[in-house]
Amino acid sequence: MLIRHYLKLQQILLWAIMKSGMVLGYPQGLVGDSTPESARIAAIADVFDALTMKRPYKEAWPIDKAFITIEQDAGIHFDPHLVN
Repeated sequence: MLIRHYLKLQQILLWAIMKSGMVLGYPQGLVGDSTPESARIAAIADVFDALTMKRPYKEAWPIDKAFITIEQDAGIHFDPHLVN
């Protein structure tokens, strides 16, 4: 039972990595609200982490700049209800 829940969570997080699911859709034709909420939350968290963490190819963004970018993409790449 626990393994099944873990595998389901893994599948949802893999969907979230696609990031553009609000517009283009996720696997299995899921778009917008039909996408699991946990995947939509993970997509926001993934982008926030990518923007605010230093990487070998870029400096970390200030947190306020990351928030502004995510807010600007609400309704395009992210669920606007979750961003707000």
